[in-house]
Amino acid sequence: MEKSIKKSENIKKKNNLQKNEDIESWTFFFNSFKQLWKTSKIKFNLIFLALFSFLTVLIGYFLGEFLLSKNVLGIVFFMAFYLVFFFFSLNALRHILNLALREFP
Repeated sequence: MEKSIKKSENIKKKNNLQKNEDIESWTFFFNSFKQLWKTSKIKFNLIFLALFSFLTVLIGYFLGEFLLSKNVLGIVFFMAFYLVFFFFSLNALRHILNLALREFP
């Protein structure tokens, strides 16, 4: 009986430690994000990436739908548009990470 009580107490302690570590990691993430947000270069790049993503998806969807209804060329255009979007967003993310690494060595 005492062993099971000790086991349950140990499990509770481990769970509490895990919760504290999770909370600390999230607060570290949010604090570092706040510090990154204060730099204007990263703020501009994040806003640009969000706007570019939204506009690219919107334009690609409508043009792709229009062309898909016409012929097979729509499929090619649709896939090419999203491939270009993918590479542009990867490049923007790489640039943002480089700026972040320069800010916090």
